[in-house]
Amino acid sequence: MQGKTSQKRMRLQKRGSGWMRWMAAPVFPGDSLKSRRAELMNTLFLISFAYIIIVLIGNLWGQNVPQSMILLNLALLAIFFAFRLILKSGYVDFISILLLCITFLYLIFASWSLGTIRTPTTAIFTLFVIGAGFLYGPRGILVSSVLSSLAVGALVLAENAGWLPVPDYSVSITQWITYTGLFAISGATVYWANGHMRKSLKGAELELRRRQKIEQQLVQAKEKAEQDDRYKSRLLSNVSHELRTPLNALVGYTELLMLNDDQEVRQKYLKIIHDSGIMLSTLINDILDLSIIQTGQLSIEKIPFSLNEASDKLQSYGDMLVQQCGKEIQFTIRQSGTVVQNITGDPVRIMQAMINLVSNAIKFTYAGAVECVFSMPAADKIEFRVNDLGIGVPEAQRERIFRPFEQLDQSTTRRYGGAGLGLAITKEIAELLGGTVGVEDRPDNRQGSSFYFIFPFEPVAEQDPGAIQHPYNALDFSNKKALLVDDNDVNLMLTTRLLERLGIFVIPAKNGIEAIAKFTNTPDLDLILMDIQMPGMDGNQATQRIREIESLENKKPIPIITLSADALKADKERSRLAGSNAHLSKPLDYQRLITAIHRFVIERDSVN
Repeated sequence: MQGKTSQKRMRLQKRGSGWMRWMAAPVFPGDSLKSRRAELMNTLFLISFAYIIIVLIGNLWGQNVPQSMILLNLALLAIFFAFRLILKSGYVDFISILLLCITFLYLIFASWSLGTIRTPTTAIFTLFVIGAGFLYGPRGILVSSVLSSLAVGALVLAENAGWLPVPDYSVSITQWITYTGLFAISGATVYWANGHMRKSLKGAELELRRRQKIEQQLVQAKEKAEQDDRYKSRLLSNVSHELRTPLNALVGYTELLMLNDDQEVRQKYLKIIHDSGIMLSTLINDILDLSIIQTGQLSIEKIPFSLNEASDKLQSYGDMLVQQCGKEIQFTIRQSGTVVQNITGDPVRIMQAMINLVSNAIKFTYAGAVECVFSMPAADKIEFRVNDLGIGVPEAQRERIFRPFEQLDQSTTRRYGGAGLGLAITKEIAELLGGTVGVEDRPDNRQGSSFYFIFPFEPVAEQDPGAIQHPYNALDFSNKKALLVDDNDVNLMLTTRLLERLGIFVIPAKNGIEAIAKFTNTPDLDLILMDIQMPGMDGNQATQRIREIESLENKKPIPIITLSADALKADKERSRLAGSNAHLSKPLDYQRLITAIHRFVIERDSVN
């Protein structure tokens, strides 16, 4: 029983929804004006249907009206029904004009037939004006008002001349029914107009909000573009001096080196050239790293390394900076309490952050001491703190100095130099590592600042040989053969000489096609060092092809280390997907290269 009831209800709902769809106005996507007119026309049709039906009921139920009016109302009912079907086809403008014309003529004929302008029919000229106003705005109101005024004026003249038939008014209940129906139609018209007005106002409000949102987005885009322009200007302004200083030393001392035969002097010049190159490389890396960080492409590695060796490198770097600036600064590094030495983390980024803090401390310290302290505030965290005797940082400015290109003021930039990148990069690195960086007053309340860098770590098992980074002379790579692929002659020669100093026999190749050929013809290779961007066939394509050959011939995969200036996270991921075992970014840290070779060649051979 319940099933039959629910099925019946569903049939009724389906019929009701179909009837509602038939009554709904057509919608024309992409043409809001046409859709609006169609909605207005549809409403006027429905009102006209109701009006004509009520009038017909009154005509047929006792009112003394001409037979011609009954026939005219029936004809109009059929015409309006046909018009509404045509409206669905999209002829909105044609139907709207035709509807207004027929309505106007109908009102004139009805007023004439009923014999006086004092009949309710004549008053309906106001609805004609309202409909024209809704459809065509002020122009429709003006034209329809003039036409209605002329028509009513003509009817007045005709009545005064005795040309209109004399109506026979007899009061009956049907007149009350007719007028009640007309009142209902008038109320429905006002209700519809009010609802449409609210809908239009709501639409206008939504449109206003949309435009305000677009304007806000345009303002934000304009502000961002202006900020980017200021950013570029500050980048060029700040970096220009910092780039030219080491470049001047590189070019100048290289020329002096070529003109001098004294070995002691030449060694001195070489050290200056080397140190200037490190400074230049550091600055360029900072600029590139900042760009990578801002695009979210900086990747963090987790590999074992020795904190003690990192400390030794930091000591050498700090001593070099002190010597270059010519200041009387005592640079020291010590440990406070027990500090784990073999840890897992990103040695490059951790070292970069520590170097930035040391460089900042030495730059702003005129004389005295710069002390670095390693400690463990927690079992899984290491703190690196740099205490200096520099100019200090006011508490109100401590957040600002960790933004790109920000220093205390312009006089600070002019006096001490610097691009204003180091602390900003250190902050980003600390956050990527899951750590923190900041600045405080010195613990002893003396002049200067105390910068701290806290980063989490994972301990390394003692048997993990990857935790030890081996120096150049501590490893024996003799009898090892490497295929070195690079299209740049300078890089090819430089890397070849460094590998040969390790005892590695180097087979050079200048592109991917040549690399595949030499790989195929050299069965006893121990290692492949692969550049990426090369003509003909790039490094990733060559690596992928080598892996395919190994798979087809059931060969043991040879270690492939990518050496490339492409340093983004996506670049490293492409290398990995191609089949590379490791991706080292240029400029190369040759200690990391040696560690990678030891890991993939020596340890691999010992396991096998």
